[in-house]
Amino acid sequence: MADGDKIKIGWDDINRPEVAEKVERDRRFRDAAAHYEQAQQSVATGDTDAGRRVYGTVAGTISTGASSSGIMRLLYTPAVSAGVAGLLMAFLAWSVTEPIPYFRQQLDVGTELAQYLESKGYTLLSVVQESEATQELVLGEFRAKIRMGVYISTMIWFGFIGGAVGAGLSSVEYLVGRAFSAAKSAALIGLGVGFVGGAIAGGVAQYLYSSLTSLNEGGSQAVQILARSAGWGLAGMVLGAGQGIAMRSGKKIRNGLIGGLLGGLLGGALFDPIANSSQAAWASRMLALTVIGAATGALIGAVESVLKDAWLLVTGGPLTGKQFVIYKNPTVFGSAPKADIYLFKDALVEPHHAALHTLAHGLELEDLGTPAGTLVNGQRIARHRLRAGDSIQIGQYSFSYSEKARARPGSGGS
Repeated sequence: MADGDKIKIGWDDINRPEVAEKVERDRRFRDAAAHYEQAQQSVATGDTDAGRRVYGTVAGTISTGASSSGIMRLLYTPAVSAGVAGLLMAFLAWSVTEPIPYFRQQLDVGTELAQYLESKGYTLLSVVQESEATQELVLGEFRAKIRMGVYISTMIWFGFIGGAVGAGLSSVEYLVGRAFSAAKSAALIGLGVGFVGGAIAGGVAQYLYSSLTSLNEGGSQAVQILARSAGWGLAGMVLGAGQGIAMRSGKKIRNGLIGGLLGGLLGGALFDPIANSSQAAWASRMLALTVIGAATGALIGAVESVLKDAWLLVTGGPLTGKQFVIYKNPTVFGSAPKADIYLFKDALVEPHHAALHTLAHGLELEDLGTPAGTLVNGQRIARHRLRAGDSIQIGQYSFSYSEKARARPGSGGS
């Protein structure tokens, strides 16, 4: 080879930013592989916490994660996080609506009737001098006006409550996963669905309540509780469905409908006993609403846990202890804030790093051509069919894959 054909490399070439970046990326990939091996050795020796308390920072170093504390692990439980969200947002809705006289005024029928008659050119004395047909017509119009006012106020009140709780339930999963951008979008969807659905449910609930209580001539407490429970059960279904609409998931809508119905029925059944045991009307409304919000959220989360088909448990990283139930196809992992599984504080993770595909025979994990790669059971993969118990490593995040037992055709490889 002639001297002119020799490749010359100087210090300027070595110190180029892209060279340093490549060296740093390779180092971090080795760190990630070493972290995986450490976690596996810890599991083998029974020291499972050793590999779970470690995660990468933005700089790619190893840190002890406060997010893996007992409180955060508890909040990562779907029933707990959704229950807390429902309780807090119901309390917020009560705080906003309680000071507004329109939602809490007691109807003074005598005063309302006198004002209505005056608007029609009558007085209490003059109307009794009219024919029975005229009296019945005037009183019938008055009753219809009162009913309409009650329906409208109930619908608006249910709309406020539904909007607040719907926003909380739709965004809570993203919030605990630190996906704040996605949480904002989901909250807006939940707010809209919750308000419109809550208003409709409020109208139907008032109709059910009025119909059942009108048949309750003896004033039975059981019938009143049944009427209240039926109304809130319907409202709970709407709130639960809002989560699935926000996530564009049919399964999530199904889980929300079931959980919301059960939570609403339970919370509605407790409304009157709570109100009767409280001396102050404002306290009874506050307690009853927060119980309904908490029960609806908790049961939506519980139903999700029971009916889930496939899920990932985070065993290493800032989200250690969080569970991701797989709904979307594909489900994308990445550092982009709107990724389905948002992996933050790790420079090894690309904006769109890997994707889970739901196929007829199960789930397949695909690496999206990333420099750092995706590992399954310690081996770098391009595409891999997952099986229960598989360990996944993306950057310094690790996951354990689980699924309900299913019949699988044959066996496959990576």
